[in-house]
Amino acid sequence: MRGENAQKSIAVSAVKRIFRKLFKELFGGHSLRIIELRLKRELETDPYKVLYENPGRFCKALRKVFGEGFDLLFKTSAQRLIEEYSLNELDNSELAAISMDDEKAGQKFLELLIESSKRIAEKIIYGSKLLNYRDKDGIVELIELAKMNGGVEEEVFGDLGWAVKVAGVMVFGIEFRDEKIPIAMYNRKYARFRQIAEKWIEETSRLFRSVKAR
Repeated sequence: MRGENAQKSIAVSAVKRIFRKLFKELFGGHSLRIIELRLKRELETDPYKVLYENPGRFCKALRKVFGEGFDLLFKTSAQRLIEEYSLNELDNSELAAISMDDEKAGQKFLELLIESSKRIAEKIIYGSKLLNYRDKDGIVELIELAKMNGGVEEEVFGDLGWAVKVAGVMVFGIEFRDEKIPIAMYNRKYARFRQIAEKWIEETSRLFRSVKAR
């Protein structure tokens, strides 16, 4: 339980760092502090903990703080993340539809953060297969079964990133919002698992520590 709480604390801190960096660029430090105070008053708890656990509730509170300006804020924030990590563009109609629904807006914000980790895989794990979110449960179940039967050859864990080697196949992922999310699979007979895994851990940790400086 203590380990789970520590992992959750790290994830909340990661989301907080990215959000604060993003909003500080958009509004400046003084305005950011005012926004945080208003969100804390509205939510009656740490707003970043709410963003991590219930992004829809967070966006609902953010909408109350910004009023009619929320839609523009959401679009600008999403586009900034897209630009930072070279993610696939969302057209204005899609952004508008998402921003009108607090649950969808909150989920999309976190999806953009998760999608960013896939760009890391493309850069450091050449030839890997990127996985869809719908693949998650099946792959995680296979890893758990392998662990039960002693089939896991090697595994490495970082702040949020993890890597496992099962029957010669390497799986790289992140642990986010209490979920293990596989990001990529790689199968090369002579590939050095430990070397790639440590690079993966380093880069995913850096991603969630801060948005890269402009």
